[in-house]
Amino acid sequence: MKTRKIIVSFLISIVFLATGYAKEKTKYSPELEKRITMALNSAKENLNNKDNLGLRNDAIYQIVRIKSLHPETDLDTFKKKLGKMSMNDPQLMIRTHAFLALAYLSDDRFVSEMNLTINIEEPEIFFEKVDHIIHTEFWANIQYDKDSGVFTTLTSLE
Repeated sequence: MKTRKIIVSFLISIVFLATGYAKEKTKYSPELEKRITMALNSAKENLNNKDNLGLRNDAIYQIVRIKSLHPETDLDTFKKKLGKMSMNDPQLMIRTHAFLALAYLSDDRFVSEMNLTINIEEPEIFFEKVDHIIHTEFWANIQYDKDSGVFTTLTSLE
């Protein structure tokens, strides 16, 4: 029963994010705000799913999709969880994606200057792009603050 509830909440988040709603630069409409809130609640629940690697991975990707589509959305509540996942998750893929998602959330240049494109069918390509940008555009002086649970902001090579 619990697994069914998790799968249903995940599917709801996919439906809301895949509807192709347009970016809004200032204030979100009440309907869009509701969709974002539902998707974030679903992602939060799925990040804690210990049994299903796919749900955890998809939740990480949905968080970065929301950041990409709606950069003004406050996603700071996910940083501590992503930091812990990047250090402690038993699956290497989850640790890597959590780290890359945290870097993406921690530095607005990924959204503004890098203009990364998000394709719902290709999360691996997105994470490869983030990794490439970290290694080519930024230097890898990334420190994890255990007290706050977040990484320091990336610094440009320039």
